[in-house]
Amino acid sequence: MKADSLKKYDDGFALYNKAIDLNIHFAEAYFQRAENRMLHAVVDADILRKAIRDCNIAIALKPGYAQAYVRRGFTYLLKRNSHAACADFKKAKNLDSTLKIDSWISSTCQVSPHVN
Repeated sequence: MKADSLKKYDDGFALYNKAIDLNIHFAEAYFQRAENRMLHAVVDADILRKAIRDCNIAIALKPGYAQAYVRRGFTYLLKRNSHAACADFKKAKNLDSTLKIDSWISSTCQVSPHVN
């Protein structure tokens, strides 16, 4: 995480990979690697896909990991998939009612009016 905070993407990514190599059940490493990828994926669809995959793994390892749903939701927003983002934000809030994501839920989950 320190490497991420210093804006050293490659160093942070390598450290998360090492942590996962040492313990493939370390959900937080997948979670942090997803953030690393997400934050550096401005236009790279492949990195976004990998960030979603990391969140999927973190959630599979730790099903109640509300923050992983939030992270995956934000990644879906970067992919312009508001339906999937909405579902993840709602799931996260259901898992942890203390999360401060109500504004994200209301802005992402708005029902668009039907045009006839």
